Amino acid sequence: MRRLNLLMGLLLLATMLSAQPAHADCADCAERAGQFWPEVSAEVGSTSAALANYLARHEIAPSHLTESVYFLTPDCGIYPSQLENVLDSARQLDIHMTVFLMGNMIDRFPEQSRALLKRLVAEGHELGLHSYDHRSFVNMQHDDIYDEVVRNWALIDWALGYHYPIRFIRLPFGARNPTVMQEIGALGLQSVFWDIDSLGWYDWATVPIVQNQVVNKMRPGGVVVLHCSSIMDRAALPLYVSVLRQKGYQPQLLSAYYARPSAADMVGFPRLRLAPVATVSKPDAVPSDSSTPLTVTMPISSPLILVPAALGQIAAVFKLDPLPAHDLVLERRMQRWLDLNQ
Repeated sequence: MRRLNLLMGLLLLATMLSAQPAHADCADCAERAGQFWPEVSAEVGSTSAALANYLARHEIAPSHLTESVYFLTPDCGIYPSQLENVLDSARQLDIHMTVFLMGNMIDRFPEQSRALLKRLVAEGHELGLHSYDHRSFVNMQHDDIYDEVVRNWALIDWALGYHYPIRFIRLPFGARNPTVMQEIGALGLQSVFWDIDSLGWYDWATVPIVQNQVVNKMRPGGVVVLHCSSIMDRAALPLYVSVLRQKGYQPQLLSAYYARPSAADMVGFPRLRLAPVATVSKPDAVPSDSSTPLTVTMPISSPLILVPAALGQIAAVFKLDPLPAHDLVLERRMQRWLDLNQ
């Protein structure tokens, strides 16, 4: 009860201070985010109702492209060295990616992040948001979602030295619901999910498993999620890109194939349908080479399988109240992320 009261008090304090960049844990953090806070705030605040409604109902993935292209969308933002390694591979392979970046890496490693982000843009990649500190947006208050988005974006602007145009967001853990989609749509952002999970974040993942997963699941317009923090993802990236290139597939930037909607596009839009989360079972014998496919089952009856779960430990780390229910796969993803980055 004492911990719950403390968490409620901190939440109340954060709400009272919502006009200023929150979560600052160092003397310079608030100043960094504050430099471009007005520009970012003005941009997200200028989103029209029509655009907000369109973006809330048009999540990217799965796609219906027919060209032999796919999209590499790494989630990054733990250590600069991990992002640097992925950029090195991309340069050697002569490919471009849409990188989803967490903001707190910039606060923790400001000068390294500044150099890396400038290099990232100069080498032809593009940036998307991945929140400030990787807290789930589900059950998060409006002001907290706003802070996570604007702070993330403002820090990217600080690192680059100018206001960078951002259109896409990868929600932490892939956790979202219709309310979250409405919130980010109102901020002018489009959610990017995935239809190919590299599986590199699992503790039983190996380089052959990751390579096999991406190659065998590939189809035109595939959106691949991988993680800069995963050793297996970093090692497998050059291997499956080379194999897919031999098969005629070439990675592209999301912005090259997903343009801002026109006025005509925004006149009518379908009911929101979120892409389902895959359930993954560890094979009895982990394949040691790429010849053995990994079985991944996709629930058909419901886009989300909700089960009751106690999230006390995770909630304590993220300073969140325990959620009454959440997706089983997302729970495993959250715990794996904690195991890797505590």
